[in-house]
Amino acid sequence: MFFFWLLAGGAIAVVLYRRRTPGASVTPALGSRIGALAGLAGFAIFAALFSGQMLFAGGTFRAMVEEKLKQQVASSDQATQELMQRMLTPEGMAVMVTLVLVVFFVLFVLLGAAGGALGGFLGQPRKRE
Repeated sequence: MFFFWLLAGGAIAVVLYRRRTPGASVTPALGSRIGALAGLAGFAIFAALFSGQMLFAGGTFRAMVEEKLKQQVASSDQATQELMQRMLTPEGMAVMVTLVLVVFFVLFVLLGAAGGALGGFLGQPRKRE
């Protein structure tokens, strides 16, 4: 459902752009730029909320991640267990949170751009033959 809403957000941004600028010809290329900007705005809101949650409820998140990692590596080799121990340090948690934010940034922008391109394509006037 998450992916659908990101695509829909890009398409809705194109619809709103068309309403705001009557007579504007929105090509799929322009639609993808509008959708990417909508994705960027959505990511900014997500990052602010995610960072706030990590700041105020980080201990709960850390405990959950620690429990899941321990379950996963219980039957693993020594090298994997050492890597997981490093990931549970404050620096390791910072790396994991940063990686999560980077992945979500890419998802928000790319899927927003795809939705915007789709909105630009579907909103083009039909050629009559």
